[in-house]
Amino acid sequence: MSEQVKYLLIGAGLAAHHAARGIRERDKAGRIVIVGDESELPYTRPHLSKAYLTGKRERAKVIVKPLEFYSDELKAEVWTGRRVKSLEAKKSAALLDDGTQISFEHALLATGGEPRRLAVPGADLPGVFYLRTLADADAIKHAMESAKHAVVIGGGFIGAEVASSLTQKSIATTMVLPEDALLKNQIGPAGKTVTEYFQEKGVNILRRARVQSIAGKDHGLQVTLVDNVRLKADLVIAGIGVTPRIDLAQAAGLKVERGVMVNEYLRTSDPSIYAAGDIAQYHDARYGHVLRLEHWDNAVTMGRIAGLNMAGTNQPFDHVPYFYSDLFDLDLEAWGDMYRWDTVIARGSLGHGLTYFYLYQNHLVAGLAINPSKEDAGALQRLVAGTPEVKDVKAYGDVSVPYERLIG
Repeated sequence: MSEQVKYLLIGAGLAAHHAARGIRERDKAGRIVIVGDESELPYTRPHLSKAYLTGKRERAKVIVKPLEFYSDELKAEVWTGRRVKSLEAKKSAALLDDGTQISFEHALLATGGEPRRLAVPGADLPGVFYLRTLADADAIKHAMESAKHAVVIGGGFIGAEVASSLTQKSIATTMVLPEDALLKNQIGPAGKTVTEYFQEKGVNILRRARVQSIAGKDHGLQVTLVDNVRLKADLVIAGIGVTPRIDLAQAAGLKVERGVMVNEYLRTSDPSIYAAGDIAQYHDARYGHVLRLEHWDNAVTMGRIAGLNMAGTNQPFDHVPYFYSDLFDLDLEAWGDMYRWDTVIARGSLGHGLTYFYLYQNHLVAGLAINPSKEDAGALQRLVAGTPEVKDVKAYGDVSVPYERLIG
């Protein structure tokens, strides 16, 4: 079977969803086909480790829009449960795993990432889970129904959010961290505050620890650490990072490094093919170095800009990175470049507004607020966007000095 489309969106996640909406802002008629290898319509992945696991958000509320939205409002086709097997950039063509050949004028690569797998004996036993897809979340929810003890491996966002959800469902949870604090690679010294809070909530945290093996034991699992500590578990969840799915781009001959390289308009090395979301690697003019972001906000914003540009707009991607996380009753919100900093200034306290300012070469490059008011969040975002030179370190650490005065 052969198909011709104007816009082929490869990957049916948030980036593709917002790309389709961006296209329709400029092009009301060009045929859009979204191809995704999952059986689901685009959904909001951050809910999976938080509200969905705890039962605070039902399945229908995780799906971004119903099928009728795509067919009736966007006039777009969503082909679920199908995978793009190969991409021929020079021919502007793609081959699906069911043999369908698609010719396109413009394509978007939004293939996302996949969880890194544990490389230890027993990593594939029943009861060992990874969380990336809605199907993964459903499997974990089912296992949680009878679980009393859980082990979470990894202290990044997925590990921390899952541990929070498990504990809130009265499952005794132990976290195994290779670092000395939660979220250390994501938020630096602020992770110490989060770690202490988790311990107050009853989470058992084993620092600087690594898993040696996992074994089935007495109708459950036993996790053995390298120091021979043994942990009993009814379920094990590994959150040890994500690998971008760049194989398709590599095979197509596109320029690839840690991700798929794009220019300021999100075009790849082939001008008819764009990339957005977790796989897109770009040079950020504001921060002066290359970034590849795995955040919800990045997928949303990149997707829309890519869609607009596919439809003829030449709009540069210029966006202050943002991420959030909900951990127990902590609301973490961060703006800016959390990947390159040399100084951190803390102000406030956990119960009375806590903010961390991240500086690089004496310029503010990022800010993290815990439980900020709406007004403070907006002011912090504006402050970070300007990357100001920090001339008065004392003022940044003084809670009596409002953000607005620091903006100047």
